[in-house]
Amino acid sequence: MTPSRTTFDWILEAISLAILVAVFINLVAHWSELPDRVPRHYGALGNPNAWGTKNGLWVLPVVAVGLYLLLTAASRYQRLINLPVRVDRDLPEVRKLLLTMAICMKAVIMLMFAYISWAGINTALGRAQGLGRMFFHFSLSRLSHQWSSSPVSSSVTAPRKKTSNGEVRAHRQVESIPLR
Repeated sequence: MTPSRTTFDWILEAISLAILVAVFINLVAHWSELPDRVPRHYGALGNPNAWGTKNGLWVLPVVAVGLYLLLTAASRYQRLINLPVRVDRDLPEVRKLLLTMAICMKAVIMLMFAYISWAGINTALGRAQGLGRMFFHFSLSRLSHQWSSSPVSSSVTAPRKKTSNGEVRAHRQVESIPLR
């Protein structure tokens, strides 16, 4: 059973969907004014280092839809989420944590794709100079600190094990991130 979503979860879901729709609207709105040559790839400093046709700009929105659907499925079918430690996925705390993590990741990834699409369009139109020097660093920090931005604060305990003297102890403990 999937845990119920909080108001915060629903707000993030709405934001993610709105951002996804905005990516398509932005591309369609600027399509006629785009030149034939647009940025296709960016270097670590955010400057375009490969160019292609404007039809290549459709790749980002299509991939964003794929990721949106994949993360939506992962929030529903939580066995799709790979975890670095062994936990009891049937515990309500774990299920809630996985749901919120998938929803937060979806919002962050949709925001990143929207910015990359916006920057590509504006670079092609001469209004911007690429992604900006800090995009690479910012995006890596957001993805790597995704767990710390999770609004879930509970401890998740792995299955318990009986010791030789009859005590019941947690075989392995996994600490979740405290609420900020």
